[in-house]
Amino acid sequence: MNPTFLYIAAVYAIAVALARRARIDLPWRVAGVFYLLVLAFFFRPMTGRYVNTAPEVLRLAPPWSASAPAGFDKFDVSNFELQDVTFQLLPWAHQVREQWRALEVPLWNDLVGCGMPLMANMQSAPFSPLRLLALPLPLAYAWTAEEAMKILVALTFTFLYCRRRYDVWPSLVGAIAFGFGTFMIAWLQFPHATVAAFLPAVLYMIDLLAERVTIGRFAFAAVLGPVLLAGGHPETAAHIVFFALLYAAWVIFAERVKLLRTLLAVSAVSLLLAAPILLPFLEALPLGDSYQQRRAESHAGGTAFSDFHSLALLVHPRIYGERPGPLWGNTVTETVSGFAGILGIAAFFGLIARAIRRADVPSAAHEGGRDVRLPQRETFLLIAAVLLFLWIADAPFVSAPLRALFSIALNARLRLLLSFVLAVLSAALVQSGRNRVPAIGGALAVIAFVMIRTPFPNAEARNFAIAMLVPSLIVLALLLSTRRARFITVPLLAIAVYAELWQAAHGWNPVSRGTELYPRTPLIEALQRQRGPEPYRIAGIGAPLFPNTNALFGFEDARVKDPLASAEYMRLLRQTKGWDPKAYYEKWSDPDTPLLDELNVKWLLTERGVELADRARYRLLYDGADGRIYENTRARPRFHARDAFMSIAKTGSGAYDLHIDAAKETLVTSSVAHWPGWRITHDGKRLRSQLVNGAFLGFTVPKGSGLVRVRYAPWSFRIGVILALATVVGFAVARFRGFAVRGGQPRDRVTA
Repeated sequence: MNPTFLYIAAVYAIAVALARRARIDLPWRVAGVFYLLVLAFFFRPMTGRYVNTAPEVLRLAPPWSASAPAGFDKFDVSNFELQDVTFQLLPWAHQVREQWRALEVPLWNDLVGCGMPLMANMQSAPFSPLRLLALPLPLAYAWTAEEAMKILVALTFTFLYCRRRYDVWPSLVGAIAFGFGTFMIAWLQFPHATVAAFLPAVLYMIDLLAERVTIGRFAFAAVLGPVLLAGGHPETAAHIVFFALLYAAWVIFAERVKLLRTLLAVSAVSLLLAAPILLPFLEALPLGDSYQQRRAESHAGGTAFSDFHSLALLVHPRIYGERPGPLWGNTVTETVSGFAGILGIAAFFGLIARAIRRADVPSAAHEGGRDVRLPQRETFLLIAAVLLFLWIADAPFVSAPLRALFSIALNARLRLLLSFVLAVLSAALVQSGRNRVPAIGGALAVIAFVMIRTPFPNAEARNFAIAMLVPSLIVLALLLSTRRARFITVPLLAIAVYAELWQAAHGWNPVSRGTELYPRTPLIEALQRQRGPEPYRIAGIGAPLFPNTNALFGFEDARVKDPLASAEYMRLLRQTKGWDPKAYYEKWSDPDTPLLDELNVKWLLTERGVELADRARYRLLYDGADGRIYENTRARPRFHARDAFMSIAKTGSGAYDLHIDAAKETLVTSSVAHWPGWRITHDGKRLRSQLVNGAFLGFTVPKGSGLVRVRYAPWSFRIGVILALATVVGFAVARFRGFAVRGGQPRDRVTA
């Protein structure tokens, strides 16, 4: 049995109980509704032996392609957009999980590219609270558990944010619109959604701090900073922080709330708490190949995905077809991720009408005894919606200055902000129950404009788009209800929004059998039997065993597909014959290069029937339908020296123990990637690490025998831990002193 649904229920129940203990207004019935909605959305992967991803993408590469049907290509994959999940994110999650479960801090990734920092690779998310909570579950179930928790976080905090202004049902509508909106669903398996889920929490805490500062509120607000960074996508975190700063500025200046000092203090504490995550990342980032490549790129071309076809998907993400199969429009993850339901678009026009109506009302801002003023923070969200759309549409006067501020990855993160704003505006429209005619009229006008202007390739495509719009039209129809019927129609509206968003994006995360996730083929089993006490690496000629997937089986691969691959190492590889830096991943195509020997590559994988010319160097070990394994008889040991005998007594992730007997002072070279943070001792005495052969770790040992310990333990992480612990201790002392001021009574009740 898959216990994921029970585990998530228990974790969420504990979280809700703690929130209610802190006097947060989160009714059990609302939490129960959120859990049931999530359970319905993930029913099979939460209760059965299924995975909520697209593992069949593995069939595009050997050794798994041997079991693929004839002619199988990317259009047969349920969602090819999830290839990064299978080839990168799941392997990194596996490595992090395995190290934590072995009670090791996941500092070093020794399984790809001769090694690189694992923790500094933000997308591995080793400190994500959701990843840590899912540790007790197997990888396939844990992956679904993380996805479920992301949506629960988004639902809960959007509800709490809306509930400060609106009734329960309008707040439920706003929560559903964001939690199941296409940003969260399309990016659900990526770190983007892990970070995005906490956007409403950030704004909610600004609201609470603006109302009253307590120890509990201050502490929770400070923790949100490291939580955002731990989520694994710093660009998304940067966009959230930018939006939160604008929101806070509005609260401070437009509403005249004294909040600046509190926010500065929260930011300082938050940065100190995030130091164990932030400092290793900042240390490793400039040395990574991806960073150095991006610095050389130009971002002057404008905001990505701002053409009409991309903007039309803000109205509905399925008007260009559905997967699997080729889509005729620009339907990619970046473009479909801005839809929070048609109600958000309707709300925009309804609240615009309300604002115009306000301008025509006398200064008392009342008409017939009713207050028709637009609340201050709704005004901010309305203005934000306009500016965000202009930014996404690449209007020069808006996008140019912001493009200079955020020069990387402008496309998807903007749609996050827009989808959240529209979700909250949906709650505002449902709450008011007024301005329905301009709301419905505006939404219908936008739909008609998109349908008229879209150049459908044929009648079938047009009819499909019309069918996809039916749930949206039902949502708009429910807005026509009378005020007397609202006790029935508003719950129906919430259900309709959920159904609309389900239909719009549920297929983006296909459900597959768990047995399809990294199955062991005969080649993989044969390779596992070759392991011995000495550490050696594998490599592939062409596409066998795509880099990172080797991590699921414990193989170390000299190839690399990682944003933190060493720039020095990548420059070395690019000198190799046939290495293509423009490929999705840079494939090895030269088995004759002596570099393979130096990189400790003992096993070379090829596709079926590939012959290697150098028979003296390569010995065929396995020949099957899923590929071949050749043994490289000239592979050099991981560590070696001319004038010393050595043996490896122990290996681990970022850890080696070497017995060395040197005839004289000797330079030991290795095929381990050189990074700041290596600590080397010889019988307890420190040795200096050296950069050797352009990209690798070396050190000089004295004459004689001794035990050399090589450990990856960067000072950046240790200093970060010290700063974070000192901050926690300082905060605890400050809280205790505050508690003792009035004879054991706190200055403020510790609530949120």
